[in-house]
This record gives sequence, C-alpha cells and structure tokens, in this order.
Amino acid sequence: MSIKNFNPQKNSKFLQGFFDKYNPVKYYGERPIIYRSSWELKFMRLCEFNPEVEKWTSEGIKIPYVMRELVKGKYVEKRHNYYPDFLVHLKNGKKILIEVKPLNQSPKSETQIIRDPVHYKNARKWKAALAWAKLNGYEFRIINETHLKTKIF
Repeated sequence: MSIKNFNPQKNSKFLQGFFDKYNPVKYYGERPIIYRSSWELKFMRLCEFNPEVEKWTSEGIKIPYVMRELVKGKYVEKRHNYYPDFLVHLKNGKKILIEVKPLNQSPKSETQIIRDPVHYKNARKWKAALAWAKLNGYEFRIINETHLKTKIF
C-alpha cells in the first residue's frame, strides 16, 4: 500500500491513523507509520514495548499473488500485490511475517474459500505469504483479536 495515498477515513468502521510514538532504533521502514485498525495499533504498541522484539516494520514488503477473477463473463488469473502488515525480528533470531486480521475473515474450510470472496482473497494472499516466508527464513502468523489478549512472542 502506498503511504502517499493514505488518508485516514473519519467515517471508517475501523480506527485509522499514524503511529508516531515509536523507538527509531526499533522501527525500520517508511514513515509515517500507518495503522488501519485498532488491532494493528495495539500490535504496534506490543512491538514497541515487548523486550523480545529487536526490530519491526509495517507493510515493509510486497508479495505478488494470483487470484481468479470474473472479467467479461470469463474467469481469468490476475496478478495482485500483497503488503503483509508486519515483519518482526526477535532477539532470539526468529523472524516473523505477520498479518493482523479479524477471526471472522480467516477461512476455516475449503467451502468458505470457495463461497466467500473475502475468504478466497485472504487464502490466496496467505498462500503466497507462506511461500515467501519459507523462502526467506520467516515464520508466517495470522494474528486475530483473541491473540492480542495473550502473549504473542
């Protein structure tokens, strides 16, 4: 996502804005740092204040993925880009690629993926993220609202 095009929506059902209370030694990447939901904001705070986190960034990489779309009555494979929410490096050497997403947007079955466009899109993005993570020595995690209430790292 482009930071240049970000404009926090006052009428959005999600809290959006700029995260400006960060440690410049811990955070790397483009600034300003954007949060697109209260859960992303909470996760940013967890990264900042967790002593296990060595460094982190938000939307720091672009992962290409392909998904089927209906175009002029035919299904075609179209390329898209996925910008995962966070990359986190822990002091123990572990590297984690993280997506913060509501539990209800995480597919739990093939049927959900086939029938629901949101679940289908997320499944395609996350399949690409898993491949990227494996290739680059990262673990891929999807963090939902229940995880934010527990110890994540």
